[in-house]
Amino acid sequence: MHPDQQSLYDHLAGEAKAAIDRELRKSDEEINMGVISKHLWNLRFAATIPCDLPLEQNPKLNKTVEICRQIEVQGEKAIIFSGLREMQKAIVQRLNQERIENMPIFASTTPPKRLAKIDEFSTNGHVALVTGLNVLNRGFTITAANHIIITDIEYSPEATEQAESRSHRTCKGKPVNIYYLFADGTIDQDIYRKIRQKQAAIGNAIDMKARFETTADLLKKASCNIQLELAKDLVKGKPAEGLKSIPWLKNINKQS
Repeated sequence: MHPDQQSLYDHLAGEAKAAIDRELRKSDEEINMGVISKHLWNLRFAATIPCDLPLEQNPKLNKTVEICRQIEVQGEKAIIFSGLREMQKAIVQRLNQERIENMPIFASTTPPKRLAKIDEFSTNGHVALVTGLNVLNRGFTITAANHIIITDIEYSPEATEQAESRSHRTCKGKPVNIYYLFADGTIDQDIYRKIRQKQAAIGNAIDMKARFETTADLLKKASCNIQLELAKDLVKGKPAEGLKSIPWLKNINKQS
């Protein structure tokens, strides 16, 4: 991270640890998840799009530009996902600064307009489609891009899984590259590990034909549990257990 960003993140992490520790000392019935969620959100923003850091100094935005330049040279296309609306807008602004053709599709874009923009993206010279993790997660077929860039992720295992699933509908015959742009030593990595753990647990539950919970129930519970587990780990000062390392690039040799 940029030194100013690291300083901000460390300060917010200290505040979060103290506030969350006070909440966790209460009985289960008295714990205010709103307080916990607020501080986790602060850390997510600090790791991704801190408000006081110029766009030109933001490591994730610079890496996004670098990857898009490579994709542009190859004559290929990318879908860029972010779970933070501020980051989505910043990505578009940064790409515009670099004169990289892009197509934004935000939550405010109506479904008919989303379809029209996807068609336009697929047929013209745009290099990147910029969107939210929950905007194009269901019901949209995107065949033009074989690169997926994920700058940050939601607490829901389904959101990340659906973003990755866009790779199932990419250019026929081309390998799919999925890039994760996570700030080292931050909540980014902890959320990712927790999500992978929950995805595995949900998969096992479904495979065992869970009798009393639907898939939707399992996903909702997992999302809530992830925040509470992250909070507990933060207070203990330990990273989330699970994956020993996080590859920033996943290559999928898969054909549609």
